[in-house]
Amino acid sequence: MKNKSMSQMNKERKSPKWKLVTFHEDGKQFTTWHHEKPDFKLMYKKIGTNMIEMSTAYIPELSNRKDGYVDIFMDEEAKLKMMPTVNAKITSAWLEWVSKTERFLPRRQTLPNDFIAGKVCVIQKVSEEAA
Repeated sequence: MKNKSMSQMNKERKSPKWKLVTFHEDGKQFTTWHHEKPDFKLMYKKIGTNMIEMSTAYIPELSNRKDGYVDIFMDEEAKLKMMPTVNAKITSAWLEWVSKTERFLPRRQTLPNDFIAGKVCVIQKVSEEAA
């Protein structure tokens, strides 16, 4: 078994293993790096809510899955708030997931002109090489 150098061990200890990407309604996205998997408490702050709804979207650049799908976390009541703002990037990724999976789940239906509103978070586990 090969011994690790002190610098290798320190790098492993300090390297973040998770990233949290927050997509804003204006198209901007912000990434924060974490040693522990981000939890709802952190996402409540990033999204600006106290009720999170989870769904799925097709964002291959953030996916650790072969199919390119990711879990998305959003404000459950975003559409009920005064003047909800459409998150165009995430709505597009969500509708892409719906179109790719509807043949497997034929009873899944979306409302006409449905959309994702507000800020949305995506968690990604970072590979050892990328950290």
